[in-house]
Amino acid sequence: MREELAKYDIPLAINQCEFNILSRLPELDGDMTAYKEMDVQFQSYSSLAQGRLTGKYNTQHPPPSSHCFSDYDMEDIQPTLAVLEKIGTQRGKTPAAVALNYNSSKGALPLDG
Repeated sequence: MREELAKYDIPLAINQCEFNILSRLPELDGDMTAYKEMDVQFQSYSSLAQGRLTGKYNTQHPPPSSHCFSDYDMEDIQPTLAVLEKIGTQRGKTPAAVALNYNSSKGALPLDG
């Protein structure tokens, strides 16, 4: 993409990928490091895993089936939610704030809705 845009003198300024505590592929495969080296802002969408990382949902109250990105079983992510809640309680923050801080600390510009 960057090379194609350069043909028209347009710099690649930002790239957006799914990224959150549960979906870390851009971090693990080195993409985030590459973007930083190219001075390209990394923007994360689904930063709260479509509400799954907010504390709003649990095994008794799962998210709507209309959520169409990565599908995480609430039972599988309960340990992660427990850690987010523990960290948040210690710091007077919500699980969502802790999850968004994770993205920011990794250099991502998180989108949430």
